[in-house]
Amino acid sequence: MAILRTQSHLLSSAPPPSPIATGKGSRSAAIDDRILSEFLEKSLKVPDLNLPESYFPAKDPNRIPAEIDLASLLSRDEITIRRLLISAIDLGVFQIIGHGISAEELRLVMEEANEFRIRAERKMGLRRNLVRMNNNWEDFCWYRSRKGMMEKLLEEVWPERCRTFSEKMENIFIQLESVAKIVIQMLSENATKQWQKTTPETESILCLHKYSGDLFADKPQDRNEGSSHALSLLLFCKEVEFHVQSRQGSLSFNTAISAIVVTIGKQLQEWSKGEFESVIGEPIFEAGINGNPSYNLEFMYSPSLNQKFNHVKTISLIDQMLMMLAVAFIYNFLAYISKRIGET
Repeated sequence: MAILRTQSHLLSSAPPPSPIATGKGSRSAAIDDRILSEFLEKSLKVPDLNLPESYFPAKDPNRIPAEIDLASLLSRDEITIRRLLISAIDLGVFQIIGHGISAEELRLVMEEANEFRIRAERKMGLRRNLVRMNNNWEDFCWYRSRKGMMEKLLEEVWPERCRTFSEKMENIFIQLESVAKIVIQMLSENATKQWQKTTPETESILCLHKYSGDLFADKPQDRNEGSSHALSLLLFCKEVEFHVQSRQGSLSFNTAISAIVVTIGKQLQEWSKGEFESVIGEPIFEAGINGNPSYNLEFMYSPSLNQKFNHVKTISLIDQMLMMLAVAFIYNFLAYISKRIGET
């Protein structure tokens, strides 16, 4: 029976035999042409091919992360704060522009960090402490708490550049930490729930990520260590496509030039009692023609336990004017009543 089924399958997939010249006239030829046309249409039909959504999620113009100007945020502009909250709550990601870190400064830091990473790989101790490796990515990390140890290692690995490189890494660390503190403060002040620190303190880390694999290379979900922190701040030397994965689905967008991409981490989700949901963010780099790797900087921020979250609602100008009018009305009313009582 298996042989008969195989033969039947082979016969059914073969083209029909040439028409036997028994019919006469154009009607017989038309029937034969129709049969042949139907066969070709079925045989040559190309199946629909869809790439996995995890690699190329559809870009929704209504779900683009907000671009927040840092100066407007510092001035507590209501519209800016509202856009920040909506993007952080609905998408778990937003972008900071006008942060003052120039593209040239970022490029130089990345170049020197990569040079130090290469030199550090030659020493197993440095690789074990500072460099984390996987098949398609490699990280070099800068820890402020280990600054003394790292400067000592710098002197051994790169003595002629140790001081300037250390200063550049520390400067970038401080600038990104300042941005992260501002963001945390604004989110905490305007959150609807009182924040409570329930997780232990995690050290803030500045990392250089090197990507050498292709676009479809498997990357472990726990590679994004920023998810275990409160915020993850990522910087790129060029515009890239950025992919975000959350419980609500996938999101893909093109980063703004010189913008800091900020994603919400698990720590912030726990502290805000779920008002801000953590996401996993990953840049999508296409492999270069010559296999050249791509780089980006990531600052994984966690506030210290002694940092206070001021849950204070800011009062708008209109509300302040209404309050002043109410106070003036009450004052005049009380003055009128007091005057009447005095007359009587």
